[in-house]
Amino acid sequence: MLLHVPYGKLRRWAAGYWYSAADEERFSAAVVPGEIDELEERVLSFHELMELFVIAFFRREGVSMPVIREARGRAQVLFKTEYPFATERLNTDGRGVFADLPMPEVPANRLKLELSKSQIAFKDLVEPFFCKNVDYENGFAATYWPLGRERPVLLDARRAFGRPIVVRTGTPTFALYAMHKAGEDPDRIAAWYDVTRNEFDTAIEYEETLRDAA
Repeated sequence: MLLHVPYGKLRRWAAGYWYSAADEERFSAAVVPGEIDELEERVLSFHELMELFVIAFFRREGVSMPVIREARGRAQVLFKTEYPFATERLNTDGRGVFADLPMPEVPANRLKLELSKSQIAFKDLVEPFFCKNVDYENGFAATYWPLGRERPVLLDARRAFGRPIVVRTGTPTFALYAMHKAGEDPDRIAAWYDVTRNEFDTAIEYEETLRDAA
């Protein structure tokens, strides 16, 4: 799993789910609605994937799902975009979800709007808690460094359909992992794909963390 989130939880966020309450069946809608293909499977775009990553980040930081849902709805209106959680204007301090809020009476970007309660917080107080592993272009997520910027694994909307790759060569990490699981010699695999042994080892490490989270 790309987001280090159990599959069942990710599916609930992306497709919604039925649950029982007061002796009746109720449906909880998807947090990030999207397309269904001809096989009735949920299809994720890169920006939808990034939205789910942000939701996972918010949840790890302790933000409740009701706050996340409310914040996303307000942000869609505020930013006039279908994918507000894929923009660089949202972050959290572990309680709320904050948006950049330009105001003429204060220095640019000094304040953020807490979307679920319409409260204001100083940016400097919440900025240290924000995620730093996503790069943006034109205000939208473009790349994600799942192991941190110092490690050679990247998700890039413009390369390999947003799937994890070795940064230098563009080699899908899953291709290396599949050869590794088939029992091929690591040095030989690295030579075949023109990756260094460190790049190979990092790709295998990343793929194994995905399976640990599943």
